[in-house]
Amino acid sequence: QSVTRRPDAHRGTHHVFEVKKNIHAWIFPIGIFLALAAGLHFISPHIADADSFLYMRQAYRFRTGSFFDTSFPWFTHTIIADLGVSLWYGFSVLLIPFSFVPDLTLGIKIAGVFFTTLALSIYYYISRKEHFRWPFIWPLLILGAAPNTMFRLLMVRMQILTVPLSVLLLWFLLRGYAWASLAGTFLIVWIHGNFAWIPFLLWGASQAVAAIFEKRFLWREWLAVI
Repeated sequence: QSVTRRPDAHRGTHHVFEVKKNIHAWIFPIGIFLALAAGLHFISPHIADADSFLYMRQAYRFRTGSFFDTSFPWFTHTIIADLGVSLWYGFSVLLIPFSFVPDLTLGIKIAGVFFTTLALSIYYYISRKEHFRWPFIWPLLILGAAPNTMFRLLMVRMQILTVPLSVLLLWFLLRGYAWASLAGTFLIVWIHGNFAWIPFLLWGASQAVAAIFEKRFLWREWLAVI
C-alpha cells in the first residue's frame, strides 16, 4: 500500500531545509570575518585610532555615572569641554558592554573585533540579497581594497558602523522598505550626529533612480528619513 505525503508536510520539510541552508550560508562567512577581525585587531598591542580612547572613556562614564552627562572635562581647551560629546552619544552607548572589561584598552580591541565583524557581515548580507556571485568575497575585497580602507575598518570609531549602515540604508530605500529605512536612519543619526545629512543624500539618490526608471515619488521613504 502506497503512502502519499501530505502537501503541508512537504512544505514543512522544505522550510526546515531552507532554514538549515541559510544558517550554513552564514556560519562559515561570519566565522571567517570574526577570525580575520580578531587577527587584525590583536596582531599589534596598539590601538588603530587614538579617538577610541575618548569613546571608551565616555562609555565608562555613562556606565558608572549618568547616561545624561555627556561632558568630557579632560578636554579643557576644546569645545568638547563645553558642549560634551553628544554628537557621538549612540556610539558611546554601544561601547558600554565593552567598558566592563577591567582593561579598557583590551575592551577597545574586543569592541573592534565585534564592530569589524558586524560591518563585514552587513556587506555580506547585501551581497547575498543582490545575488552577487561569490557574495562571501565582496566584504573581503572591501576590507583589503586599500590600506586606508582597512585602517578605517579597524578604527573603533562611529564610521566603522555608519558607513556600512549607510550602504544598507541605500539598499532599503531602493527596495522600498520604509520601516527598515526609518530604523537605518535612526541608527545612523543616533550613532553619529555628524552624519545626519547622509539619509537625505541617500534618499535623493534613490529618488532620482525611482523618478528616471519608475516614474514615482518615494513618499514613504521620505517620511522615514525625516
